Amino acid sequence: MRPSDVAKLGAIVLDEVEKAIVGKRPVLERVMLAILCDGHVLIEDYPGLAKTLLAKSFAAALGLEFRPPSRRHHGDVCVRSQSQRVRPPPRSRVH
Repeated sequence: MRPSDVAKLGAIVLDEVEKAIVGKRPVLERVMLAILCDGHVLIEDYPGLAKTLLAKSFAAALGLEFRPPSRRHHGDVCVRSQSQRVRPPPRSRVH
């Protein structure tokens, strides 16, 4: 598949998703880029701002199944990510 073909298909998917998620084209483009690169996306926003709808819309537009993570799994991920934070070295005291 040529890059121009990928661009056309990507635009079609984005236009379809944008029917449900209005006004967030830059975010949708980043998600599409991650999908094309076989990457992962962490969608963070305030409650009620269509994060789940975004994922469901991409799944529907791409003919995929949407399976939300379980709450327990999500909590485990948060705990792991917090425990792996890099902390700055302690300050030296000058006497």
